[in-house]
Parts: sequence; structure tokens; C-alpha cells
Amino acid sequence: MKTHFIVNPVAGNGRGNSYLPELVKIKDAEVYIPCSREDIAVYIRGISSDGDRHAFYAVGGDGTLNGAVNGAVGLENAAVGIIPAGTGNDFVRWFKNREAFNSVSGQLRGSVKRIDAVKAILDGNFETYFVNMANIGFDCNVVINASKIKNGIVPNSMAYVFGAVQELFGKWGQNVKIEFDDGTAYNGCQLLCTIANACCCGGGFRSSPYADIADGYIDAAVIDRIGRLKLVSLLKKYRDGTYLTDKHAKDFITYKKVRSMKTAFASKTSVSIDGEIYEFKRAEFKIDNFVNFIVPKGADGAGGSK
Repeated sequence: MKTHFIVNPVAGNGRGNSYLPELVKIKDAEVYIPCSREDIAVYIRGISSDGDRHAFYAVGGDGTLNGAVNGAVGLENAAVGIIPAGTGNDFVRWFKNREAFNSVSGQLRGSVKRIDAVKAILDGNFETYFVNMANIGFDCNVVINASKIKNGIVPNSMAYVFGAVQELFGKWGQNVKIEFDDGTAYNGCQLLCTIANACCCGGGFRSSPYADIADGYIDAAVIDRIGRLKLVSLLKKYRDGTYLTDKHAKDFITYKKVRSMKTAFASKTSVSIDGEIYEFKRAEFKIDNFVNFIVPKGADGAGGSK
């Protein structure tokens, strides 16, 4: 298998670059510096067209991994991995020992696991895949706030926390109709909606604690618009993944496993897909493809529900 390292030079305030001295010494490995997330997908498709087996390691955050996923989705001869060097690094939090992802030697001795790829179709004409999560509403707005806060003054690890505090004092709540493939629907005013393949978002918020990256299902969560005091009391449980066990959760939370779902808003709204922001009115999310994912040695096993 031919080895390629895709290094995002701006991820994590340049953290990706810190791996370069080690990567350039690896025999027969290619190091590629992309210009954009889309550039990563084009690069992988082009390299993989020769029919040989290739391993592509994204050195960056969830956005860098997302670019690799969109290049390798559905390709039998391509596998992708992630050396987490971004801000949130949420996808690797699904694994029990995510520290193993930091070891380049462990990555090279890893094994390949076939995982689900979720397709997002926005307004019927834009398609993209993701392996972690899409967020609409409160969580998406936190991502937008955090991106503005990442200015070198606030530590990256705290950007999402500051973004959440800022959003608490904002105006939130959106009327939405959501149709699930089990025949049920949600029609109301939501605080947030998560469409998850893995468990975490926002730098460690375990919003989808029961998610499994290879079970063939999307974990969908919808939280009704609630008062600020109730939201503040819920945040800690939302962060550690225990909010679904709250005795009153069923009164304002919808959580289910589905293979597909559709959302419809009256006006344009935003969705964060693995950290990338898109605007849309109608969207469809479904699992219809796969990605070969490289699990580094020592990182086997799921930690999503723990």
C-alpha cells in the first residue's frame, strides 16, 4: 500500500506543520500540502485512479479529514486516516484510546475498518459526505462563533466554550419539519438538531453517545427550544453524553436511529458539516456509501457510548 500524508499547514494554528520533520523521513511516503478541502478530494481521486492500493493520512482537524473522506468515499483501493492536529478533533473521540492517533508509527501499523459515510444533499443540488456529524441550530452557531474567536488570544481548546457562552445570550429557535425514514416526523421549534455518525462535536460535546460509525444508522437528535435556565442546567449533561438519561428528557428531546431523514425550513439556515458551514432551506441526509478508515494500532474499540 502506497502511503500519502496530506498536511493542512493552518490546522490548529500550525500544529500540522509540526509533524513535517518526521513525515518527510518516512521512506517512499509522499507529503502533500493542499490548498483547500476540495483540493484534498481531487488529489485523492486522481492518485487512486491508478487502481493500486493507497493510504491517505489527513494531518489536520475534522475538516481535513472531511476532505479526505469526500475523495476516498466508495473507493475499494483507498483508505484514509487522521493524525489529529486541528482544534476540535472530534471524530477520533469515538475511539477509546484516541491518543494512539498521535503516533505516526502506530498509524503506519494500523488496520483498516470499513465505516459508514453519510451523504448530505442540500437544496437538491449540492452533495457532500461526512463521517462525523452535521449540526443545525445552537451547535452550528457555536461553531460559527468559535471560528471568529480563534484569533490567537483565546486558546483553541476554549474557543468552543466561549462560542457556547456567546450563543447563550443570542436569539435561537427555528421552526422546522423533519421527516424520518421510520414514518415519524418532528414539526416544531427546535433549539438544535444533530445528524451524527460518530459521537462528538464542538471539541468534546458528546451529543450522540449511542452513535456507531459502522452500524448503518444515523443518530438523530432534536432538542426543542427551551428556556435559558433549563439549557444551562442541561449543558453539562449534554457535554458528557448523559443528557438522554435525564428523567425529563423525553419531554423535549427526540433521539432515534434512522437510515435517512429530511429537514425543511421556511427560510435559509446554516448547517455545520464537520466544521464547514453551508446555507440551505431543505436537506436530505442518508447513509448510502462507505469509507475505508485506518485505525492506528492501540486505538481499537469504540468509546462513543462510554
